[in-house]
Amino acid sequence: MDVRDRVAAALRSRLAPRADVSVKALASGIGRSGETVRLWLNGAAAIKVEDLAAIVRYLKDPGLLSEVFGDLVQAPRERQLWFTDDGHCREASAGHSEYVRRLVGLPLAAGGDVAAYALRNLGWVEMTVGPVARLRYHGKGITRRAADAARGWLLDRGAQIVSVTRSVFVGAEWATASGLTVDGVAQELTLVAAPAGHRRVLSERKPLCFLPARLGKVLRAWADSPEATVGAAASVGLDGRTSIFAADDAGNVVCQRLGHALRMPRANCEGANVLAWSDPIYGAELRRAVIDARDDGPTYNEIWIPVFGTIRHFDRLTLRVGGNIVTVTELRA
Repeated sequence: MDVRDRVAAALRSRLAPRADVSVKALASGIGRSGETVRLWLNGAAAIKVEDLAAIVRYLKDPGLLSEVFGDLVQAPRERQLWFTDDGHCREASAGHSEYVRRLVGLPLAAGGDVAAYALRNLGWVEMTVGPVARLRYHGKGITRRAADAARGWLLDRGAQIVSVTRSVFVGAEWATASGLTVDGVAQELTLVAAPAGHRRVLSERKPLCFLPARLGKVLRAWADSPEATVGAAASVGLDGRTSIFAADDAGNVVCQRLGHALRMPRANCEGANVLAWSDPIYGAELRRAVIDARDDGPTYNEIWIPVFGTIRHFDRLTLRVGGNIVTVTELRA
């Protein structure tokens, strides 16, 4: 079986009628004609590497490459890269940790996450390159030049990457999201590359008795009837700043509805895990608030935070309503 036949077999198993994706949808998604896709399906035309990569990205299925090339070529070796605070890309052929160990003169017996030292104290960005790339950085420690270097590398050389798994250290934990696009992570790095003072996050949980007047009315309505929460927010002029989230037992928080007055990219936020938003610092803070409200009851936070590139100062009330979590925010003057 030659490569054309392997491509044809792999596509037939992933397209209608065997799967939900139609020939027309795939063709539109990768910018090719339906006739071209049908030629590939019939093994009647060779496929370019960039077209095969586009199919893998569209289907979010790196396993397709294994089916096509599995016993024909050796699997590509993952590359380990550091993007450093001087704006350069450094190959870590012996591994991320070993590169840092040699740089700072740590003994071989040094334990712990040695690479995390470079993320936190040097502001570097760590990347492991493969069909599914893995990228890590520290939310506060990352330097602008390292972020810019990683962003530039992804945009210039990331065509063969199917998806990205990104981990950012925020607060006291790693916020990890999988299945991200190269362009999406590049946009995220543009945001986090802002000057350090613009990335500072302060979220202070306060007693409910200190709620501003309008949020206080929403809380009282919730206490009388949780189902009246959204209507109560609308009655005090905060409907456009009311959002709805779902949180599962594993701690995943997904946005179901984004308030229409919130200046955030709706298409990228609704239906997505908040840790996969292109502003992971805000996503991680929001996830913590939603989980707290689910487990502890109503919460009130006063927040100063960079939301998609702009410093915002606002109050947020977070409430559990049925199986969902509702947030109502009031922007400070």
